Amino acid sequence: MWRHGDFMTLRFVELNATQKKLLEAAERARETAYCPYSSFHVGAALLAKDGTIHPGSNYENVSYSMTICAERSAIFGASARGYKLFKAVAISVRSGKSDVAEPAAPCGACMQVLSEASFLAGNDIEIISANTKKDRIMVTSIKRLAPVIFDPRSAGIKRKRFTR
Repeated sequence: MWRHGDFMTLRFVELNATQKKLLEAAERARETAYCPYSSFHVGAALLAKDGTIHPGSNYENVSYSMTICAERSAIFGASARGYKLFKAVAISVRSGKSDVAEPAAPCGACMQVLSEASFLAGNDIEIISANTKKDRIMVTSIKRLAPVIFDPRSAGIKRKRFTR
């Protein structure tokens, strides 16, 4: 285990059973990525409070602004199925046919969406991100990655309760 400021870098064997299952689901989701322009394959697996896992993968478009990241794909897909309360997200990356040596953090747009999901759930969301070989795995949370971010409180909105 290595410490990097507010997060730890672990090996796969050091994760708990839930973290391992979530990361494996993110790896499977990564294989469904549509990324003909960047060749950067990203899979995400979102853990709902009821224990269900919701996969997502990046989907690119020739008009880059129309691209969606894996983390938001997972959240939006889960939301479309009625899930709004989440505990964790795992991220797995690969670049073309090459391994990626370091875990990848969510982009700014994904951090914004994860921050609001954290607000809605009333809890911090754990982030587990692995390099391709799973020998360097970052374990942190959205509040550690984005401690001060625009959220519904900034707009005077109170947290609503959801059933799932």
